[in-house]
Amino acid sequence: MLGGNREWTRPFTEAVGRAVAATKVTPNQVTFLQLVLTLPAAWLLWQGPLVWGGVAMLLAASLDFVDGTVARLTNRITKAGGYLDSMVDRFVDVLLLLPLLLRYDDTRMWLVGSVFLFAMTVTSFARARIFQDMRPPPSSTWKRDILERPDRYLLLIPGVLAQGILDEMGIAIDALFWVLVALAALSFLTVLQRMRTAMRLLGEVDARGD
Repeated sequence: MLGGNREWTRPFTEAVGRAVAATKVTPNQVTFLQLVLTLPAAWLLWQGPLVWGGVAMLLAASLDFVDGTVARLTNRITKAGGYLDSMVDRFVDVLLLLPLLLRYDDTRMWLVGSVFLFAMTVTSFARARIFQDMRPPPSSTWKRDILERPDRYLLLIPGVLAQGILDEMGIAIDALFWVLVALAALSFLTVLQRMRTAMRLLGEVDARGD
């Protein structure tokens, strides 16, 4: 949803991107910085105060918007940079989710977290795989996806912060568990949605005999 309509975030990302670009930091360095900041965030999510873990998660995840903006503003958009960004995103996703599951060490949390981890990983593959058999379709093809990576963090980060506040107050409500349930369900639906789109596009290729 957000992935197909980021206009409302553009003023913020443009301002941050310009500030970062002024430091002469390269887009790839911003990408690596995201990975570096993810490590202390992961530790906080596992062993530290959960509220601070949520704040660190917010800082690390927000850099995913910045590297692309810096690349565009400095005219450094490259295929290698895009590949690096996508791969680092996968590392970041795992490093931010697994510590949460280790923190609570609960069967229900592990089950729903595993479904979420599987679905959010396959979401990317469901689209990337079709490029092996056809030319990339128009970008507008994917603009109505149910849940993309930015959307996941828009749900996950508030869930982590809310759970941290509830834990500090001694209130026994499993807010984070239910956020993960929602994320797992929506991510799995997105996989099915992308599979349907991919099958349609590949069926058209087969019909043309390309």
